[in-house]
Amino acid sequence: MTLIVALACKDGVIMASDGQATSGSSGGPVRHAMLKIQKLGDYKLWAASGSVGLIQKVAEAFESLPVELIDKSLDDAQLRQAMLQRVYQIRRSELERHRGLYGSGRDREAQIADIILAEYRNGNAIIWHIFPDCQDERQEIFGYGCSGSGDIFAHTLLKHHRVRELEVKQGALVAYRVIRDAIDVGAFGLGEPIDIWIMDEQGIRQMSQDEMLALRDAYSTWVEAELETFRKLFPVSEESR
Repeated sequence: MTLIVALACKDGVIMASDGQATSGSSGGPVRHAMLKIQKLGDYKLWAASGSVGLIQKVAEAFESLPVELIDKSLDDAQLRQAMLQRVYQIRRSELERHRGLYGSGRDREAQIADIILAEYRNGNAIIWHIFPDCQDERQEIFGYGCSGSGDIFAHTLLKHHRVRELEVKQGALVAYRVIRDAIDVGAFGLGEPIDIWIMDEQGIRQMSQDEMLALRDAYSTWVEAELETFRKLFPVSEESR
């Protein structure tokens, strides 16, 4: 299971993910710590769910794009078409390989990438989701996008936040909480390390270890404040003690 979120804040974009990946072995799946978010050019980030080998194929496909295309905005139809074609080729190859091994009746078990891309340029945020069936959708209009088999956690936790009104420093904390809470539920395949990147007018950067520790402390304070607020709103009566 993987969880990737991208938040379109008012002054930038946050992309965050869990850090557990699965690769194959003769004895069964093996878990690895893996940083899933990758930079593409000067203005874009992307991440994908799926096996390590599948993500490597997506990375190779995106990196093989001509530099003049990579430099274009995700608004550009030519760039989007080129990316979709490469993702479709990977999808078709994986399905053909799977059918050769197991027959056509088990297509739904084939490993297919679920990809999310984000860009922030000249004050404009774009979040673009390429689904496993190669359908695509712009998601910044919703304020956020999420990818991976753990995405239901993000939809649930982000429902109450007005992401478009947040500053990136606030968005980073919200993203941290989404990933942290999903991991703590104990869902199979979600795990440390949490990885968070910021895109704003200063460029693209990965949050440092010290910044992540500060987010962890802020998260704990936030959770405790919620509990304290609940206790004040619904105090325990003397009779029930």
